[in-house]
Amino acid sequence: MKLPKWFKKIFKLFGIKFHNLYYFEKDLRNPVEPVEALIPIEVKKATDKDIEEILNSAEKDDKKYIQYDIKEKSICYIASYNDKITGYTWINTDKILMKGGFLSTISNSGIYSFNSFVFPEYRSKKIFKSLISYVYKDMQKQGYKYVANLANVDNTPAVKGRESFNIKKKHIYIMLLPFNLRIIFNGPIGKGKLCK
Repeated sequence: MKLPKWFKKIFKLFGIKFHNLYYFEKDLRNPVEPVEALIPIEVKKATDKDIEEILNSAEKDDKKYIQYDIKEKSICYIASYNDKITGYTWINTDKILMKGGFLSTISNSGIYSFNSFVFPEYRSKKIFKSLISYVYKDMQKQGYKYVANLANVDNTPAVKGRESFNIKKKHIYIMLLPFNLRIIFNGPIGKGKLCK
């Protein structure tokens, strides 16, 4: 169900925002098939230099969120082609973060994957799927049992990309209130319950 624009506008006057999202969980107790990109990429944990390059290429709002992610001890993985970053994703083993704020804790058997991005000139080359499958396999090796993710219902590429990994999802709404308060409708999230 989509919220009417007039409904969102009224609440926005009071500093309240709504997000219409899918909450995903990937069960890491099952095998993760590697996905090969259509160009030869290298996937690895980002170095400080890589993160600096990502920050330099980010829009102003995105820079603020990335700096918050770094402060919250999130880890970045990158995909690169000919020493140029083609895409990245972030993970956090403690918290579910959203737009520069805390949303929920995540159980110690799970991780949260977020803020995935592939640069426009490298899209449609399976870079996102290759990057995410690498992260899933790496987290699986480290003993994590599931990966959680949020995606806007209207973000078709993100939704389809996650669904291609045989991932479970549920529809949730998040209401962002002043003073960084957040209410999750159709929760809870981050507990690994979809994978049971």
